[in-house]
Amino acid sequence: MIKTLFTLTLIIALLPTHYALGQEIAALYKNVKPAVVTILTQSKSLTNNYQTAIDPSLGSGVLISNSGDILTAAHVVNNAESIEVKFLNGDIIPAKVVRSGSHRRYRNY
Repeated sequence: MIKTLFTLTLIIALLPTHYALGQEIAALYKNVKPAVVTILTQSKSLTNNYQTAIDPSLGSGVLISNSGDILTAAHVVNNAESIEVKFLNGDIIPAKVVRSGSHRRYRNY
């Protein structure tokens, strides 16, 4: 009986915290959602019969400045012939790679 009462009390005590955390996550999502963009790329490749093919691809990125800088993973834009950015409101604009690198950081434990 005491164990059941303790468990029930613990669950009831944690519910407001869980609800508050959910509210915080929802508010965070609402604030950052406009900064998330879709990156549309096209690259050229050679088919089996040596024809050039256009390969469309997409990825995601995040606006990191008011001047329009977008951060994305290098593999999203590597070898792209053309790059476009699609915003939440549906606007699509051309983009270019300003800087790219494959810097990897590893921590040895």
